[in-house]
Amino acid sequence: MSLCDPEEVALKTFFLGPQAENASWVLDEVEMIFRHWFQWRRRLFPKDGVAISEKDQKEISYQEKQKQFRDLLHNLLNRYEKEVPKFSPRYIGHMVSETSLPALFGHMITLLHNPNNISGEVSKVGALLEKEAIAFLSEMLGFDVSLAQGHFTSGGTVANIEALWRARFRMDHWLALGCYERSIGFSSRDLIEYAHRGWKDFKKVKDLLSPEDSELRFFSFVANAPWRSVPEIEKVFGQDFKGPVVLVPNNKHYSWQKAVSLLGLGETSLWSVALDPKGQLCIKDLQDKIKKALLQQRPVLMVVSVAGTTELGEIDSIDEVQDVLDSYKEKGIEIWHHVDGAYGGFFCSLLGDPYTEEVLQVKDQKALKSISRTHSVTIDPHKLGYVPFSCGAIIVHNEEDYETSSFSAPYVLQKNLNTWMRTLEGSRSATGAAATWLTALSIGLGPHGYGRIIRRSIWSKMQLEEQMKKEIAEAYFVPGCTTNILCFCIAFKGESLSEVSRRSEYLYEQFPLSGPFYVSRTVLKFENYGELLKKFIQLWEAPIDQDSLCVLRLVLMNPFFTSKETQISFPEAFVHTLKELILKFSQK
Repeated sequence: MSLCDPEEVALKTFFLGPQAENASWVLDEVEMIFRHWFQWRRRLFPKDGVAISEKDQKEISYQEKQKQFRDLLHNLLNRYEKEVPKFSPRYIGHMVSETSLPALFGHMITLLHNPNNISGEVSKVGALLEKEAIAFLSEMLGFDVSLAQGHFTSGGTVANIEALWRARFRMDHWLALGCYERSIGFSSRDLIEYAHRGWKDFKKVKDLLSPEDSELRFFSFVANAPWRSVPEIEKVFGQDFKGPVVLVPNNKHYSWQKAVSLLGLGETSLWSVALDPKGQLCIKDLQDKIKKALLQQRPVLMVVSVAGTTELGEIDSIDEVQDVLDSYKEKGIEIWHHVDGAYGGFFCSLLGDPYTEEVLQVKDQKALKSISRTHSVTIDPHKLGYVPFSCGAIIVHNEEDYETSSFSAPYVLQKNLNTWMRTLEGSRSATGAAATWLTALSIGLGPHGYGRIIRRSIWSKMQLEEQMKKEIAEAYFVPGCTTNILCFCIAFKGESLSEVSRRSEYLYEQFPLSGPFYVSRTVLKFENYGELLKKFIQLWEAPIDQDSLCVLRLVLMNPFFTSKETQISFPEAFVHTLKELILKFSQK
């Protein structure tokens, strides 16, 4: 971080620092946390008396076990000295970096109390913190805080599955009532109209007809399983029913394959939407896929767009996707739009800052602002929120769409703060909620808090890219990396994809041994990134001798990568190491 801006200097309060520069006051705070915990225990039931006496503590067996335990602690500490130093600016590999101190302290304090957000009975404070933290995230994303609902999960995979679970619940209800309507001769709309009818129409007709739950469950593929309900649906409509489809970008996260499998939708329900030459969701292909699905009488259960892809960090045109879906809504066809913002959701903290245009393209700003128009969002505070693992969240724009299949257990009291009836996970720690809550209040989720930190990370990427362009003529940068992820390869004119990929693999393996710097790599396949790759490899006139290209992938999250105070310039040191490794490869 710069010496020049006092506001950015102040943000250094929130990190321990690469050399543990804030160790002194952090130790004071950690001691305070534990002393408070000790005193709380002693104050609560003072007349109960002690369970571990001074005599017990002087017993030889007690002291031997204590020594054995202490030795094991030291053993564990020593083992972790071999862990990857993800706190260092030298680590620019995956989507993990230095943890913020507010997040660490919030996580730590909550661990000491060990609340389980399964219920307010065992998490009186943790459940409230979760509700408040979800409100903070909802506000950052642009949702109406008075309407938005959500909860914390173990990560983005579960959050994505949660969103699809709710979309399936909604469509199943809408379609089941439509089947009932047709079966009694009340109306004769087609399957697509019923499956996308909207809650307003659903409630109006349900209130008018007042069907028994059993009459609706008869047609429910959630309640009865598809192999029981589909024949009945086909009988009512007099046509084949192959089930709904889920439209996801061709660079989809693996969680969507898990989701359709777990929810019984089948792999054939997952339709890939092509990517454009920048590697982002192609709007025209999305329109074509929606038309194709509706012509085949296959309802569109969900359309997924991405804010911050896991490979290139791209932001899909969420605004244009929603425009397409709004045009269908005007025709009476409502389609669920989910934004996978597991990585990039926190880019919304940049919005509203006059300096944002220096680091974030206008089209990306428009996309992020349009998240508020969508149905649901996945966001992972354990990525760009600088919160400890594991911490994800699912946020839905209103109470109606947050509803899903509910379950009961006689031993858990059902009160307002109990979310377990509507979550995939039962037991859930409150650590992520508390960590997010404390960071939101201390650092802030707007442009002067997280926005500054994240803007710094994009600047770091831009500066490193510029340094590489100046010094390494053979460095080629994958298009579409518009945020803080930089993907590149080293290639000489006329070099084949296999040779370039072999060099990328070599550099990836050698970096930790030669700098050290810690990087990641990814493989871009023609089946996913065809248009992007065709344009990209023309830059060095590459012969195509395989169906993919391996590139190096750098995630510039560390807030100190471009710090002016350190004795080393990390961008310069990285480029110097890269040049040496390129030379070594050529001499092999």
